[in-house]
Amino acid sequence: MSEYLYRDDGSPGRCNTVGNLTGGLMIDMVYRPLHKMHQVALNGLFKTVLGTLANIISIPNTPTIKLH
Repeated sequence: MSEYLYRDDGSPGRCNTVGNLTGGLMIDMVYRPLHKMHQVALNGLFKTVLGTLANIISIPNTPTIKLH
């Protein structure tokens, strides 16, 4: 029997793979709805909608900070 060799090609969310090639659009299209479904399961629809609206309203008012 031959020895098993694990090779990690990376995930679509890493900066140097598919997510970077598509500008992150594909990842956003998959991740955001999944994240919202998770929030609805935990918090309920009403609280999730209110939180999403609060985030949309507050985004233009938050300063952009670069951490690198």
